[in-house]
Amino acid sequence: SGSRLAQDDLLWKPAGAGGVAYHTDAAYISSNFEPRRDNSVTVWIALDDADEETGVVEYACGSHQWPASEQTVTDSAFHAADDLLAGVRSAASLAGKPLEIQHLQVPCGSAIFHHQDVWHGSGPNRSSSRPRRALGLHLLRRDVVLRTEPPPDYIYGRYALGEGNSDVSEQFFPITYS
Repeated sequence: SGSRLAQDDLLWKPAGAGGVAYHTDAAYISSNFEPRRDNSVTVWIALDDADEETGVVEYACGSHQWPASEQTVTDSAFHAADDLLAGVRSAASLAGKPLEIQHLQVPCGSAIFHHQDVWHGSGPNRSSSRPRRALGLHLLRRDVVLRTEPPPDYIYGRYALGEGNSDVSEQFFPITYS
């Protein structure tokens, strides 16, 4: 048991910036590792207040229980989507579930956690002066290995220790809990 750090991100949404299209983190993180099921969680730490003006984090309720998305990193259109809800609407329809969106205001210094298969996104920052910044930490199960077929996508493929080697090195993916 235990966890390791897969990826850390500084998420910066300047005043006036657009929204982030709905996606699952499994599309670009979890799908690169085996076992894929239940292998990651994201911690989203607010560095500024995330409120209705700056673009709250939005979750599709219960979406972690829908069939896993086949979306990959190359399918994702986080910042270029004309319709921020297109992906999650399609996923809800395929799951035969109603789409219920929960908007979460997250005060500065607070953290929220979500499962790899939760559909989430955020609306635009409508503020004229306030950024919305956050730190995103993506944690993996300690026992994962890199998938070999097909090889990992470009983000994680560079950490393979050799062709066909599926070991996950602590040099790149430090253990955070054991």
